[in-house]
Amino acid sequence: MSDRIRLGLRFDAAAMRGDLARLAASDWVDHFVPRNYSGTWTVLPLRAPARATHPIAMIYSDPGCDTFTDTPLLARCPAFQRALSAFECPLQAVRVMKLTPGSEIKPHSDLDLDVEHGRARLHIVVATNPQVEFLLNGTRVRLDEGECWYLRLSDPHAVANRGATDRIHLVVDAVVNPWLETALARGDHGPAPRPVEGPAAAPADRRSDLERFRDLVLRDGSLQRQLLEHDERGAFIAHAIETAAAAGFHVTAGEIETAMRDAGRRRREERA
Repeated sequence: MSDRIRLGLRFDAAAMRGDLARLAASDWVDHFVPRNYSGTWTVLPLRAPARATHPIAMIYSDPGCDTFTDTPLLARCPAFQRALSAFECPLQAVRVMKLTPGSEIKPHSDLDLDVEHGRARLHIVVATNPQVEFLLNGTRVRLDEGECWYLRLSDPHAVANRGATDRIHLVVDAVVNPWLETALARGDHGPAPRPVEGPAAAPADRRSDLERFRDLVLRDGSLQRQLLEHDERGAFIAHAIETAAAAGFHVTAGEIETAMRDAGRRRREERA
């Protein structure tokens, strides 16, 4: 399957911008992995993990969560509600993401975020400008207002807003079902992605992703400081999962919870 598909759906971008105009500036939350971008990248959560209450946990697309619910912000946004009703498939995290002029999202890959793993990230363009550059697998994707695109974001991608206006997307994480498979098959497919050449594979590291991520954090003081900024347990776990994913590691909330309990038990035993 192509790494980019424009679905046969069109949305009222002007109406969605009208929804945003009625919201407060304080409703936007800074993306919580600052090392992944420069400038200003902010998020509005419209669907979030069901038990999330902290703003950072609400903007996190938790791959380990199987229950998502609409947020109070979505109730205030009728145009976004109409847009989401067009999808006849289960929706997980739904967020509005804004990249301001002069800001960049650095090259990265989002682990397991593709049709082949059962979860597709769909981008609906709410606002853009000709100087926005979205690169996927090293080639530019041109996305226009009102369009809906599937982008295989488990592949390397980056975004730069070199224009004078905000770039705003409605970002929908959808569970792949027969309806979505049909919509993707009927969409406009770009060229097949070229294989990425690289050095010969290194010997396999048989440690778990959690163990390798823990070692990375222990070696990187800036990562330690970022994680320690979060006093609330849920926000810490959400930030840790997102940071691990940005580094190419797949860890779950349950694994982190278990590691935290084990570490607490060891500290108690050492004090006894």
